[in-house]
This record gives sequence, structure tokens and C-alpha cells, in this order.
Amino acid sequence: MVLFLAFALGWTPCTGPILAIVLSLAATNPDIGMIMMISCILGFSIPFLVLSFFVDRLKWIKKHSVRIIKFGGYIMIFM
Repeated sequence: MVLFLAFALGWTPCTGPILAIVLSLAATNPDIGMIMMISCILGFSIPFLVLSFFVDRLKWIKKHSVRIIKFGGYIMIFM
């Protein structure tokens, strides 16, 4: 649960523009608006659900979590 809350803080700026595009496309094409929204929701949720099943089983994530966090931080600074 804490993993997803922490990830949501970094993910929020990315979802806003994508959701705005999907909503604007759904407004211009109301016939396929529901399909676009469902595909957007599934595209965001399926990777998180898969990760939630396997995150406890991957011991190397726990072992190298500090290095992974630092690597992600360096990438964010570089970008």
C-alpha cells in the first residue's frame, strides 16, 4: 500500500495530460469514448496489479532498493 501511495505522488503529473487527451478525444468521438476510457484505465492498472503480485517475491528489489532509488533519482535529475 505504501509503495503505491509513494508512486502515486510521482505519477500524478504524468496522468493529468494523458487523461485530458483521452477525455478530449472521447468528447469529440462519443461513440468510442467508453472504449478509450476503459483502455486507458486498463493500461494504467494492469501493470500495477501484476507488480503487486510479484513485488514480495522478488528479493533482489528489497536487497538493492537503495541503489534502485538512487538510480531513479539520478535519471530524474538528468531529465
